[in-house]
Amino acid sequence: MTDKHETKIARRFSVTGRLTIMVTVLSALAAIAVGTTSYMFARDLTLERTSLALKSTAEIEAGEVSDYVAGIELDLRTLAAGKPGQEVLSAFASSFDALGSDATERLQALYITDNRFPTGEKQKLDDPGDGSTYSAVHADWHATLRAVQEFGGYYDLFLIDPMGRIVYSVFKETDYATDLTTGPWSASGLGRVFRAARDGRPGAVAFDDFAPYGPSADAPASFMAIPVHDAAQSLIGVIALQMPVDRINALIGKFHKPKIGQESYLIGPDGLLRADAQSTPESDVLTTRLTLPDGHETEVVQTLNPSGAGVIAAVARLDYPLIDWRVVTVLRETSYLAPVEEKTTYTIVLVLSVIAVATLAAYLNARRFASPIVRLQGAVDEIAEGKFITIPGSERSDEIGELARQLSALYVHNAHSDRMTAAMDAASAKFMVANGKRKIVYINGSLLGALREMTDDIRAFVPDFDADNLTDRSIDIFHKLPARQAEMLDGLSQQHRANIKIGERSFALAVTPIHARDGYRLGWVTEWVEQTAELATSAHLTNVIQAISEGDFARRVPLEGAAGFLADAAKGVNNLADLFDVTLAELESVISALANGDLTQRMSADRDGRFEALARVMNASLGQLAGLVDDIAATEGKIQETSAGILSGSNDLSGRPKARRPRWSKPPRPWKR
Repeated sequence: MTDKHETKIARRFSVTGRLTIMVTVLSALAAIAVGTTSYMFARDLTLERTSLALKSTAEIEAGEVSDYVAGIELDLRTLAAGKPGQEVLSAFASSFDALGSDATERLQALYITDNRFPTGEKQKLDDPGDGSTYSAVHADWHATLRAVQEFGGYYDLFLIDPMGRIVYSVFKETDYATDLTTGPWSASGLGRVFRAARDGRPGAVAFDDFAPYGPSADAPASFMAIPVHDAAQSLIGVIALQMPVDRINALIGKFHKPKIGQESYLIGPDGLLRADAQSTPESDVLTTRLTLPDGHETEVVQTLNPSGAGVIAAVARLDYPLIDWRVVTVLRETSYLAPVEEKTTYTIVLVLSVIAVATLAAYLNARRFASPIVRLQGAVDEIAEGKFITIPGSERSDEIGELARQLSALYVHNAHSDRMTAAMDAASAKFMVANGKRKIVYINGSLLGALREMTDDIRAFVPDFDADNLTDRSIDIFHKLPARQAEMLDGLSQQHRANIKIGERSFALAVTPIHARDGYRLGWVTEWVEQTAELATSAHLTNVIQAISEGDFARRVPLEGAAGFLADAAKGVNNLADLFDVTLAELESVISALANGDLTQRMSADRDGRFEALARVMNASLGQLAGLVDDIAATEGKIQETSAGILSGSNDLSGRPKARRPRWSKPPRPWKR
């Protein structure tokens, strides 16, 4: 069933169709490969150019942020080296000490609680007029320090004495006048940057990254600070600046292009933004994360922007050793791939055109190429139907002609093989063929029929035996010792004979190895000769001959199933028994009659050889015996007559009275003739 199905499938797709499909597929693969290569090349080229542009933008912005941070450091150094550091800080610290132990409460009440300016404008107050030394110092320097804060765009400016007390701030939030070592904001970013600056080497700038800052309503805040020393390198205090978010946002948003999705982000080592994104209305500092692939913090990579859109991102690290920030400039993939997509559409149309032209050309050429093959296919079909034909195309000088000639030779060989197979199938002899691996490859019809009849008997030692499914099964199933059988077959160089009995049937097996012309062993052919009837007839012959030798002529050899020589022998023995039986019975009858004085019976002379001679001699003997009996009877009569005359004369002479007749003188019974 599988072969028919496969043949049906093979015919469904003609050579022309196959060649056309093959060329079409190859053309499509080639065109797709070229198109894909072109697309990838254009994409890579566009990506490279876009990457260079984004990288340049990111580096420019990173450079500007680095320059801005360096400017903050320069401002700190200027403040530390000038009057604000050398004189003003000391003046504020001294006047702060003069306020006494309640300096924090007094200053916060004076500059925060009682300040007539609303929140956000408290830095405008110069002198609250309380008459203290601190207020006088504040009145002298507040405007100057506020100008520095406003000019630099800082959120706030702090003067901190060596003990950690914030002796001055421009903005004056709740951190003003508190102690950064033990006060409520000691753990804040300002407290950390103060301690880093205080404990650092002279002139070393300290930095604390953005983190929520309580005095600024938990808004993100970042600080830079520098220690202030006098000529003797004694610590005067620390100047700290709260970095402005707006100024950094302006630097990062310079190259924002919303139409094409180009935007820059400033991110820290945790991936959180350090500046607001232009594309979102809410604050993004420390709330929005931009994740970069591991190990690609300074390369051009593909990732997702905070909105989840696919982007290509160029990363540039700030050239400032204290700050581990990166500028990431991104561009939406759909924007930089737009030109490539336009070329892709053109490429697809071109590829489809090439495939269509290649398919048409392939079909036309395939028809020319497949025509002689189709004729060969028709010839093969006719051969399969048993027709005798001439293979077309044998006159060609190309590969198809060579194929036709080889097919013709194969046809002749297969025809011979078919005849041989048909002859073996029709033969009454029983054959089985196994290949070199002892797998059954052929069973002729006669043996298959016998095996079907013996299925029940064979299943007694082969439970799964199925006569109709023996092909590809090992011949070892018929043997009790497969390993020994395999060893015998492997070493077999000439015919091997054996006898087996299956149920009530007996077989003589003749196993003959078969070899190719080069001596390679192809397998074995086994002839099964059934001897059931012959063995039975032979046994009957033996019994009948034995009975004949013992004088028993009643037995006969059954002729059912006997054939050939044994049939002739059985008939001969039966005829011989009949001959002996009839002859001896007739002889017995004649002799019995003779014993009863009947000499009239004779044996039939319608026999051959010694039996005819025996009948003739017997009959002749009986004839002579009958003549002899007649002569004796005649002589006896004469004797009786003579005796009677003598007796009568004696009686007359003696004159005696007549006496009784003696018993011996009674005339004898005459013999039958």
